[in-house]
Amino acid sequence: MAALPNTPPGGVAVTRGIPDTAWSHNERDDAYVGEIVRLSARRRIIIDRGGSQYIVQKMFDETSHGAVWRGVSYHASRDSLIRRCVTSQRLSTAAATEIITALPELARRYVVQIDQPSN
Repeated sequence: MAALPNTPPGGVAVTRGIPDTAWSHNERDDAYVGEIVRLSARRRIIIDRGGSQYIVQKMFDETSHGAVWRGVSYHASRDSLIRRCVTSQRLSTAAATEIITALPELARRYVVQIDQPSN
């Protein structure tokens, strides 16, 4: 079982070299603190700010300020998230599959597991 990313969540984002001071609490931002895994350059999975659901997001280049992330599916459970990722063929890497299958069954338990306060 894979170790889950922590402080801040989103080990993928941490390895991209974003300084701690640059983390955002806005789900639409590229440096969102709740990112769990980046599935591709334009797809990622996050935990919502309230810590109650996993969100699959897609990057859209639709604003005058640049790209933003928008939710395309919302999941309270890991099994629902896995079904969505499998049916849409988003589990393209073994590392992403390992991280997703290591998530707690319920999204609200993710916040407890990584020891982050929920809203």
